Amino acid sequence: MNEAPADRQGSQTRDALAVVEVTVSSIALVGYLLVIGLIVTWIRLVAARLPADAATSAVDGKMLFGTGLRAVGAMTVMFGALCVFAWLSAARKWDVNAQDWHDIVTQHGVSGALARGGAGDERARREAFRAHQQVERLERLIRTLCRFRPLSGLSRPVGVLRDRARANVAGEVPPQPPELRSAPLGDPMVRIVAGFNILVLSAVAGLAAARVAELVLPHTWWVILGIWAIFLLLTRRVLTELGPLRWGARVHALVWVSIVLAAAFVAAPAGILILTGVALSTAGRVLARQQPPATASRFLRSPLPWALLGAYTLVALAYYATPPVTFDRAVITTSSGQDVGGLLSRTSAGVYLVTCTPLADATSTNERLAFVPAAEITSTSIGGSKDRIDSGQRPSLLSLALGALGVDAHPPTLVRVDLRAREGTCAGALPASLSVGSEDPALGVGAIVGPAPAGGRANDGEAPVETTTPQPIARLARLYQPTLEVTVADRFWPVSVGALLEDLGSNGQPTCVVSRGVSKCVPVTSLAALNPAGSASSDYLRFPAPRGSDPTNQFEAFERGQYVDTGQRGTWLADPGRLDPWYSAQIYFFYAGKVDFTHWPTRNAALPAGLIGLQYWFFYPYNYYPTAVGAELMNDAPIAGDIFNTDLHQGDWEHVTVLLDPVTHRPEWLYMARHANEGRFYPWSSPALSFDGTHPIVQAAFGGHPSYPDACGAKPRTLLKNLSSDWVICGSGRFAFRASTTPLVDLARTSWGCWKGHFGEAPPGGVTDPNQLDRFYANARGLVYVNGPPSPLWQAENGNLANGTGVCAGGNPAAAESVPASTRRG
Repeated sequence: MNEAPADRQGSQTRDALAVVEVTVSSIALVGYLLVIGLIVTWIRLVAARLPADAATSAVDGKMLFGTGLRAVGAMTVMFGALCVFAWLSAARKWDVNAQDWHDIVTQHGVSGALARGGAGDERARREAFRAHQQVERLERLIRTLCRFRPLSGLSRPVGVLRDRARANVAGEVPPQPPELRSAPLGDPMVRIVAGFNILVLSAVAGLAAARVAELVLPHTWWVILGIWAIFLLLTRRVLTELGPLRWGARVHALVWVSIVLAAAFVAAPAGILILTGVALSTAGRVLARQQPPATASRFLRSPLPWALLGAYTLVALAYYATPPVTFDRAVITTSSGQDVGGLLSRTSAGVYLVTCTPLADATSTNERLAFVPAAEITSTSIGGSKDRIDSGQRPSLLSLALGALGVDAHPPTLVRVDLRAREGTCAGALPASLSVGSEDPALGVGAIVGPAPAGGRANDGEAPVETTTPQPIARLARLYQPTLEVTVADRFWPVSVGALLEDLGSNGQPTCVVSRGVSKCVPVTSLAALNPAGSASSDYLRFPAPRGSDPTNQFEAFERGQYVDTGQRGTWLADPGRLDPWYSAQIYFFYAGKVDFTHWPTRNAALPAGLIGLQYWFFYPYNYYPTAVGAELMNDAPIAGDIFNTDLHQGDWEHVTVLLDPVTHRPEWLYMARHANEGRFYPWSSPALSFDGTHPIVQAAFGGHPSYPDACGAKPRTLLKNLSSDWVICGSGRFAFRASTTPLVDLARTSWGCWKGHFGEAPPGGVTDPNQLDRFYANARGLVYVNGPPSPLWQAENGNLANGTGVCAGGNPAAAESVPASTRRG
């Protein structure tokens, strides 16, 4: 039977309309992807502190479309994962809570759901489920007991109890829970909506607990993250246990208003995610009431795809607004050299590059957009390590909103949340400018050298060796004095004891000394206060900054005492010369004469007897051993990579010893002391060593300052089974203290060299072993806080303070300098 012309025409019209609808929707989708690409690009540039308007105009349509497609694709996957997580979050007690959630959806909210069945209906349903679950648990117990022959006789009396329980359940509640009255889109959709509600509430409760933990235990991200996860799970359990209809609509409204307010004071991207969760929880109820579309065209006309695209957009904005902002690394070679940076755009006219200055805390500064004309480019290399920009700023959502409105207000960010892992920035480039000093590639990558202090004497330092010591000894000492390097990020370098006595606390507190028989800490006005006569091993210096895992307060107290204005952290990291460390740097020297290796903590059978020892001692203001680190950050951004420190003590004496032939006075070996007994001997001709003329280059490891050759990276400690490492850092710049410009002071000629006290906090009962990390199980508390060390003349190869033996016990630590004529031959 042939189709009527009118019917055929109507069918063709419907097909044509369907094609038009699909075409229009496809064009709208392409436009949507272009818009998303434009928004994402603009957001990324704003997050990178680049000129967003000008930079966005440099990006062509293809790149914008590709950016939008990648963003939507990635966010679709992420949103799908969130939906799965939400579905799982609502799994607990879902058989009990399902009807409540379906009623909330179909009855337009909590008030309608309560009106439909009433609170009594909700409680009766819960009692029914609870009773049935009790019977089921009892039956499982009976089946388990019956498997064991000795307990088989109990099956009958337990069965009687089961039957009675069943009878009670049948008499008090319906024998089976009522059939589910489902929402139009079905149970899975409602369960996802419920899961988003539970996730948002649980996550915000976890954030509140994490904020409290951060105030109590700052700089312990693993503890903070753990507390957040624990409170998230506990809140989820409580919410699924109580169900959504336990309280009325007003309480629900109050909770959501509180969550929106909380989102305003969370880091903006996380705040957007919270609001996205709120929107999904609310809009999801509306969507779940929709009838499922039967055809593709109806699906495109329904609010479902556009609501999903809106959700993807919000998630994408939250993600891409979070630094670090990543670009492909590009190396552009021109006739005048190379330009290195992040690739923003490449056109026929040229290449747009993003450049910046990296900082050692995994942030950046001086972000710029540069254009390299195509006519000047001889070659282009794209790829390799990524180029990243991170301002370090995490403004709250409210602060961002007020700024967009032109309001100059800065509400606090109560909870800082990073959605991406922090990484080194600007492809590891070095500081762009130096107020004092200059780079010297001859000493290694990023080595920064500076001028000698005025008059050849460090600020607050003692008289140099040339003016106090016999000239032959002084010449030998200066001839082989090491050139020392310390990473800029360490914040400490070798100084004089006098400089550390000038430390000032945040309220002007001075350094003081605690002496035997004195009830209070007496301010130290000069080095003369450290008088060996009458001193005791219980004496110690108390510096104004308390010990802590984060050494910043110790650094600030020292710089305050030197009257150096460090400015904000980013200021001196971008310009390390601002600190002018050469102004206060100083190294100590001790002539040990012929060495008796039986007293050394480290032995080497290859060493002949009778070698002459020239000891070089470095006094660092603070010791902090990087115990928990982010290894991927340590070389380029060690301040960010240094998560938690132990072995905390003020005053850190480290040393190396140059061992000379007793006849020719030529150097044969270099000993680098490390920790308790991890020191190592290097032949003077070892390829592991580097030299600055006749001066060995020695680099201090980050935080703990043990001495290593000039070779960067992690140095696993065999004594700790390679589970922990020293870190020799080369990225972010290194202060180099050349032997030719750094004052050298003879320890044996100082007034305090034999003082018996500790050069740092050392309360009674404190741990006196500065290498207690190796003895963790013997003293857990001592893993963190350690007493300051004694004078170099009372420790290591030179003496034993506890037994009162060594070079100071004889009363003349300079005795070796006046002995043989052969010594003066040098």
